[in-house]
Amino acid sequence: MISLLVHEREDVVFDQIQNFKRYVPGVSIIIHIAKTFSKNSPTLSDRLASEPKVLVNPINLDTAWADGSQAEAHILNLQYLFKKKEVFDGCIFHASNDLYVRGGLFDYLEGIDAACQQDPIKDPFWIESVRKDKLMTYLYLKFGTNPIWSEIEGSFYTREVLEEMLAVIDEHNPGWMEQFLRKTPSILRRRHRIRAQFKGVFYPREETIFPTLAKPFLSNYVKPFCLRKINPGEVASIQDVDRMQAGEFDSKSLPHRKYFVLKRINRLLDDPVRTYIREQIL
Repeated sequence: MISLLVHEREDVVFDQIQNFKRYVPGVSIIIHIAKTFSKNSPTLSDRLASEPKVLVNPINLDTAWADGSQAEAHILNLQYLFKKKEVFDGCIFHASNDLYVRGGLFDYLEGIDAACQQDPIKDPFWIESVRKDKLMTYLYLKFGTNPIWSEIEGSFYTREVLEEMLAVIDEHNPGWMEQFLRKTPSILRRRHRIRAQFKGVFYPREETIFPTLAKPFLSNYVKPFCLRKINPGEVASIQDVDRMQAGEFDSKSLPHRKYFVLKRINRLLDDPVRTYIREQIL
């Protein structure tokens, strides 16, 4: 199963679906459509639902960047899958601007509980936010687990681990204030003053709560398999595609790491890098 969040450009969404199906044969995809995108594209949900092995979450959150809403949307996708009793072995998490460029992912994931980082957070920015995150405090009190960071793109958790993670989320009570704040419009959540005041709520939680929640339930794991261009102004190049396909980014240090997915690819159907990747599978 793949969990995907989308918020713009219908043609690019379908392009990404075809990419997933080519490089992860037989995979099913659960898609969350951002509220504004859903309103502006009223037929998108039905079009996606008509695609083989594609599920559409009926709930549309008002998602934004780096405010915790992406974590909520992925959790909603997982809860929807379990509620519908969908059959799947595990779930891979993706962003709407990444693409596979290389096959062989199943071999990389065989026999492991997760693909995620498991190193403690050291960055001062992240430390300040997670210290104010009530779920992180709850995890420390319950398991003695210190906060962990891991990129969400190219991460993976087995069904068994996800069930344990969701059980912990269900038993945790975040309190009325946090529940209220998460329902505020994204235009307010983006304001610096509000983010600064509620750092434990409005930060990229998808990159902390998933690996931290998983830690008590992992026996063996590998690292995520998406190579990210972190700087928003830096996009992937055709040379990056060729180098990844040649295995030049792979690491043999333990735990071993292989890369199969490339991010940041412009959400334009005729983008040269996107076109280069697409033409390889036509």
